[in-house]
Formats: sequence, C-alpha cells, structure tokens
Amino acid sequence: MTTTPDAAEEAHQFTITHPFHPLVHQSFALLERRHAWGE
Repeated sequence: MTTTPDAAEEAHQFTITHPFHPLVHQSFALLERRHAWGE
C-alpha cells in the first residue's frame, strides 16, 4: 500500500493566479506540455 499518487494516473492541473484575469483561482486540466529549450 502507498499513499503517494501514481504519476501515470495523476492528471496535471494548473491554476490561474493573475489577480486581474477573469478566471483567477480556477483550475484546469493540463492537456499538453511543451518545453522550448531556447526560452
């Protein structure tokens, strides 16, 4: 038995934190993640 979530099953989410954004404090599922090495 383990208490840590399985990374393969865990859905990644992000939360809008900008105070003036209309969706502030709302969380959404992350559908895709990309990494730009030059940035």
